[in-house]
Order: sequence, then C-alpha cells, then structure tokens
Amino acid sequence: MQRLTPRPLISTGQVRHSRLRPADNTFSYGVFTLMLPLRALGDAGFDNRLCSRNRFNLIAFHDRDHGDGHSALLPWIDSLLQSEGIRDADGEIWLQTFPRVLGYVFNPVSFWFCHRRNGELRAIVCEVNNTFGERHCYLLDTGDAMPWGMTMSAKKSFSCIALLRCRGPVPLPLHAHHATSRE
Repeated sequence: MQRLTPRPLISTGQVRHSRLRPADNTFSYGVFTLMLPLRALGDAGFDNRLCSRNRFNLIAFHDRDHGDGHSALLPWIDSLLQSEGIRDADGEIWLQTFPRVLGYVFNPVSFWFCHRRNGELRAIVCEVNNTFGERHCYLLDTGDAMPWGMTMSAKKSFSCIALLRCRGPVPLPLHAHHATSRE
C-alpha cells in the first residue's frame, strides 16, 4: 500500500460555548481551520496563491503565532514533549489552528496532534491564547497511544477572558478524526 505524503488541509467545524457567569450566554458558529503536517512541511510554504506561510495573503499562517513565538515550530514542540518525558511522538505532528485572514488573527486555541511513527496518536498539546496576549500550553497525555474520540480534561491555569477568574478543570471533548489528504 502506497502512503500519501501529508499535505496541508482546511477543516470546517462548529464552535459551541456556554457560560453561566457573569451572565448566561450560549453561542454556536461555523469556523474553518488549517491542519498542517509540520514534519512533512518542514520550512516549506504552501503551494497555493491564496494561502501563504509567514507572509501576508488572503489566508496566512505565521510560525510566530505559535510555540514560544521565536523558535522554529518542530524543534519547539519536540523539546516540549521531551521535557515532559514523551520520547515516542516521532511521527507526524499535525497543527490545527485558525489562520490569519487578511493579516488579522484571532486564535484562542490551537491543537498539536503528536503521533508516533506508526500513526498512533501519542499526545495532544492545546495551545491557549488569552485576551491579555498570554499563551499557555496544556499537555494531554495518557502515557500511551490515545484512542480517537476520548474526552480529557486539564487543570485551568490562567484566565482566558478579562474579568473572569480561573476555576475548575477545563473539559476538552476532543472528537478528532485522522487527518487525511487526497491526491
């Protein structure tokens, strides 16, 4: 069986959110994200005239919007995983993120799906940005391969929205599917 080289993808979905404080508020809206196979891409850009890497375009992805904002993305995520004792996420790293649109970026959360070489999902890093310009990463790790569709949670460690305090765990119902590309 011939393996296809992973390629950048556009993913569509729904964001649903409910809040009880300071006022009851529930909303849902459609979104699109980029799904980027970082190992396959390396430092290369995108072969698309409407979507660019590290330069202005209708849709753009900028490396500095992720990780520590300075380092190359693959060494940064590999170092983060190594520092947490994860040494077997040696396969593709898929970054699911909101792109810049006409130079503007609103990216409250990005997901780094870290796979083993055999394709098993090994860990997920949830990169959260708040309205204060701060960034925090939550590592989701079961210690082994992670089954698709499992719900995990992480202890909330900073406030995402001004005027709201940190309280309780953040449930992360990750109903992810294997990213595939068609040629």
